Amino acid sequence: FRGLSVDSNQTMTLPARTYYIGEAGMNVQGTLNCTGCTFVLTRINEANAVGRLDVNAGASTNITAPTTGNFAHIAVYQDRNAVDSNGNNNRINGNSGSIISGAVYFPKQELIYNGNGTTAFSCTRLVGRRLNFTGNSGLSNKFAKAANCPWGQAGAIEAGRRVRLV
Repeated sequence: FRGLSVDSNQTMTLPARTYYIGEAGMNVQGTLNCTGCTFVLTRINEANAVGRLDVNAGASTNITAPTTGNFAHIAVYQDRNAVDSNGNNNRINGNSGSIISGAVYFPKQELIYNGNGTTAFSCTRLVGRRLNFTGNSGLSNKFAKAANCPWGQAGAIEAGRRVRLV
């Protein structure tokens, strides 16, 4: 797809699979449900920017990653060719709510939570160039121990564990 858009007051429920989303990105203003899914943000035309994630006010995303296959345990994956540029970051905006189970991978771009945006994670790993929380945004990650998660048997991620408060 060139892009995926869910308008306000709409609910979209997608079947389990990997979805490749082009430069128009994911724009969620309503409710997006997908169990057993990976969303790969990429581009169709090499001259265009890589697609980004935009979850807007009043929106809700409920994504559970697949447990097998090339993207096992990955809910959202952004192409490593994404450029870190002002104004082209991934956003979860005010008064939105999300439930995500699986890794969220933005290696070259920032993920911004602002306003009252919240995410409830279950066995989720965040990988990003930067995570930026402003306003009353927040997240929670609920699991007793890593061994209780599907990826728990694979061991811990040892490299790149850093948090910097600025």
